[in-house]
Amino acid sequence: MIAPCAFHIPLNHIPAHVVVVRGGRRLRTGLFLRVGDRIFVRRPAALTFSYGVNRYCIPHATITLRCRSLRIGISAASRATRLLAVELESGEVRVRAGSHARNAVVLSAEMLAFATVKHSNFIVKRNPRTSLTSAYTLDEPIITADARIPKLRINTRASYTALATAQGIRLNVWQFELSPLQRPTTPAEALPPYWADGSLCAVGCAPAGLVPGWPLKPFHEQHVVRAGINEVRPANLHVAVDIQANDLQAVYPIYSGRAYPTQGQDDARPDESSLTEAASVAVCAWHRARRSYHRCE
Repeated sequence: MIAPCAFHIPLNHIPAHVVVVRGGRRLRTGLFLRVGDRIFVRRPAALTFSYGVNRYCIPHATITLRCRSLRIGISAASRATRLLAVELESGEVRVRAGSHARNAVVLSAEMLAFATVKHSNFIVKRNPRTSLTSAYTLDEPIITADARIPKLRINTRASYTALATAQGIRLNVWQFELSPLQRPTTPAEALPPYWADGSLCAVGCAPAGLVPGWPLKPFHEQHVVRAGINEVRPANLHVAVDIQANDLQAVYPIYSGRAYPTQGQDDARPDESSLTEAASVAVCAWHRARRSYHRCE
């Protein structure tokens, strides 16, 4: 049985603009890559190689093939696995996972990234000037972890980008990095439920002046709900309830306020962040055909 790091990766030829350094010397000829090789790929070249049924395509990068013990199991507490890893110093590596998906690994000074599903594809990039590593999947979820604290893991799915720096690791939609102090709460801590914080209106109550009913006629009959609160969306959880209506159907406010479109947005829906605070509790309709954002009063 071949040792995990003793692979000889077949390489028919070394393309132009690709430099392979082995033992401090440039490799002019050779039919394989192996652990310890440092590889420089410069545009317009691209280097593609496969090992362990996983394929790596490098459009531009500086990488080294390293033998590492990495935690690539189902949980962060899993036993470390010794394997041949692509260590990214700069540039970009594109990976297609084979049948042993978790062995499809890219490692940098800041991040560990690996696949979880066979035949999935992901990309890892590193900017050495900012010491920033980013990774994102093109289809199935991948796992990204802090290279220094492997237990800090993020399940990174399509539409998200994992970012890792010297400060830690996070998703691009998070403001702060994961902290090693984060942990689940325990019953012994006797934390109060979030709805029992002692205030008169923690959750489930409406602001003064709210008119009960639906914003569509008939006001006191069930309407079609197209999307609910807290549904998973690409960047976050859905923060409202969407009610289905016919084109140009009258929509009535249930609370007074005003909303204004973002300047310069003629035929596009105004960004929700541009709405005034008063309008955030009003129900308004955007009619594309009329290109007008109706006042909600």
